[in-house]
Amino acid sequence: MLSSSSSSSSSYSPSSFSSSLSNTQLHNDNFSSQMLISGFDHTNSQFSAPISNVSASVPCPVCSEPSNGTFFGVPTCRACSSFFRRSVLDKRKYLCRKANNCAIINKEGMRNSCRACRLKRCFGVGMDISQKHFKNHAQPEKIAKKSENLEKIIAPQKIICSLSALSEAKMEFVNVSGENALKMNMSLNFPNSLKFMQYFRNIDNGQRALVSVLEGTRKIILDAQQLHLIRHDEHTQIKRGCVVLLLEHIREQFPQLDEQPTEIKIGIVKNYTFQAEILRICFSTLKFFPWQNVPIKNLVLNGCCLVSTDELDYFFSSHESVNEMKKYGLACMESFGVIVSRLKPLNLSELELSALNGIQFWNYIERFVPLSDQQKAYRNAFFVELHAMAAQNKGNMAEIGIRFGLLMNLLLDTLNVASELIETFAMADIFFPSEHSFCSPVAVVGALLNR
Repeated sequence: MLSSSSSSSSSYSPSSFSSSLSNTQLHNDNFSSQMLISGFDHTNSQFSAPISNVSASVPCPVCSEPSNGTFFGVPTCRACSSFFRRSVLDKRKYLCRKANNCAIINKEGMRNSCRACRLKRCFGVGMDISQKHFKNHAQPEKIAKKSENLEKIIAPQKIICSLSALSEAKMEFVNVSGENALKMNMSLNFPNSLKFMQYFRNIDNGQRALVSVLEGTRKIILDAQQLHLIRHDEHTQIKRGCVVLLLEHIREQFPQLDEQPTEIKIGIVKNYTFQAEILRICFSTLKFFPWQNVPIKNLVLNGCCLVSTDELDYFFSSHESVNEMKKYGLACMESFGVIVSRLKPLNLSELELSALNGIQFWNYIERFVPLSDQQKAYRNAFFVELHAMAAQNKGNMAEIGIRFGLLMNLLLDTLNVASELIETFAMADIFFPSEHSFCSPVAVVGALLNR
């Protein structure tokens, strides 16, 4: 089901990690983070007088100018609040000429240099047109009148603007009052894990696109989501199609990859991909089938493809020895079931999964190439972020330590399961060498790395 690889012992630096952890502030007291967290629920009155008072001492989170009060639920300057109101009410659409990552700072006119990024920033910090417009800390008499007049203008359009207008514009940041504010909070506190999460989402999207063009795939609907029943040879095609995305990701994190001998390059790609994919397959399986217990009957590959013990005849229908291949398939399902059973009580988040993938990545780089101090710091950053996530979910240090220990054990369990799968793959390839190999994508990896 997966490309085969060799296993190794998990390696990381506890002493270095502890040092980094002790220097990391797990509870961010920066006001912008507090504002983002409190901005998740717009049904209550959290943006009240106390926040208005605090806003006098903080910069505008959009352009960094001094804030003039709380506008649309966020302490901002008047210029940015006016820009936000005009853009949303007039349904304006802006286009960034760069990479949607312009600096929005009121310095030498940069605040107005890119309206697309400025509006995106407004949404990203949690500004919401349906929130009360004014809570100012200066000139209360004038503001009360302006606020009253403005509400008369806005009130009839409030629902239309916050839903219909934004939906019409089809911007990435629709419904950002919660989702993008959460992403921004992630980017502040867990930047490395978020980067890995976005990469794997790109991989999932690429795999879904490849699945959609396959002819003859059978489809089922589960909880309003579509799953595809595919054959083993089709699964191999999908994995081959995503090899380029995989290599791009590895080269971005480890630019020295192309300087390594071919054998080492293939070893890094095979090992990391194999280990990361085991965790992500089990994570996707739990997402679709949270109720199933060991022995599992369903496995979700590629984020949208279903392999079922009841449909193994179909999965291996491209093989000549279907009954024999089914035995190897059931052995693989049993191995995956071990990780599924470990994941289930953890209720793992996608961000925690991505942090684990980051640790796996640098562990396998180190297995083949000595890490520099900077690269060790990159790996330690994933440990720190994972520990911080555990701290967010648990109430006391004992519970935090227990959860963190369980997450580390999960990495070791994945190594053991990988060894079992490798043996299964090797046996299948020995006894049925002429059939579609379990490790056929490896040849594609080797060919691309030799370019």
